[in-house]
Amino acid sequence: MHSLYLFLSNTLFFLTLGASSPQPSVPCTITVQSKGYEVYDDAPAINSAIRNCRSGTILLPEGQNFSIRSVVDFSPCLGCDIQLEGTLLMSDDWTAWVDKMAYIYSRGTRGLSIRSLTGKGVINGHAKGWYQRYHSFTVPDRWEYQAPLFLIENSKDVKISNIRLENAPREFFRVDGGNVGVHFTDLDIVVEDQWYQEVYTRWETSAFQFRNSSSISLSNINVAFSASPIPHPTTHGTGACVMLDWGLNDVSISDISCSGTFFGVMMQFGGVDMDKCIPPAPEEAQVSNNILIRNYLASSDHNAGFLHHFQYARPQIYNLTYDNVTFVSGAYLENSENYDWPLYCVYRYGVTQRWNFTDIWFKNLRGNLGVPNEKSPVFCKTYDCLNAWGGGVFDFHFEGIPVYTPSLK
Repeated sequence: MHSLYLFLSNTLFFLTLGASSPQPSVPCTITVQSKGYEVYDDAPAINSAIRNCRSGTILLPEGQNFSIRSVVDFSPCLGCDIQLEGTLLMSDDWTAWVDKMAYIYSRGTRGLSIRSLTGKGVINGHAKGWYQRYHSFTVPDRWEYQAPLFLIENSKDVKISNIRLENAPREFFRVDGGNVGVHFTDLDIVVEDQWYQEVYTRWETSAFQFRNSSSISLSNINVAFSASPIPHPTTHGTGACVMLDWGLNDVSISDISCSGTFFGVMMQFGGVDMDKCIPPAPEEAQVSNNILIRNYLASSDHNAGFLHHFQYARPQIYNLTYDNVTFVSGAYLENSENYDWPLYCVYRYGVTQRWNFTDIWFKNLRGNLGVPNEKSPVFCKTYDCLNAWGGGVFDFHFEGIPVYTPSLK
């Protein structure tokens, strides 16, 4: 796989909205009770409550584990208030999910709130077995393309708040396909004992992937991933915190902590369907703009910036700002082209020439930034890559931090 990185690292939605039935005139409340055993499936009871109380309140009580062995579908919601105080426990038979769109999805939803009033609500992806499965370097792994835990497509006014999410296979949240107004607040997202095996587990788990959506916000988010020392001890991170793909507008990410991840909060064009080798978006769609990332505690291998699948050769990013970023790990700005190991960008002169980065700001970076040398806070390892070669635009701005560049011959 070809990809191109521009990062700050520590060594620097087929959607059809069916005809809506009339909204109920009287709001309703339904309490769903768990059957009490993991071998039973509680998803049908939850789905029935959603269909019968589309604009009301659905309670999933504290102290109950809801066994999820089939898809939970929030699509019928027209203003649902899902109060999750217990635990949604996904089946640990990860082989049963490989051909599903998602474990939980919202497609064409118009108004959905999922929240915990007590803060005790949990969604457990139950994926430790999937994390630690055997990876072959020669035989394709059919389980690699696991369904995301929660898929949100073509929906409006979706709010998810004050819950804990654990051990999702591959992706916790995928937000794609024309969403407007999706908001995440007060979430803890945890991966435990991911088996680190280069290069697979760099990519296999991500907290958030966003594409082709607008008016997105994340606030007060804690992402903490850990890699198991099996088969070898590792100091590398695993998976990704927040990946921002093409077609985004009006994204606000604030008060977020990413620790233990290989990638932090980054632009990544072509990342959502990178594994499926589908045709890329048209060149005119390879645009994202108006993105603000602020109050960000960065503790990843690669904390911020941009990378793309090789098919996305004309990326355009406008008005992207990183403001008030605290690095737990030292960082510098570098540009590299790679498979799994860095090469210099001059090998893809023609691709780099077509980039358009306009109004890109790095402000108020602090923390473990190093000293004024090659490990400086902003150090252009291959500075020529940031020059506009004929057609490229590289409009970078640095405020409140020192910038150092090498003397290239």
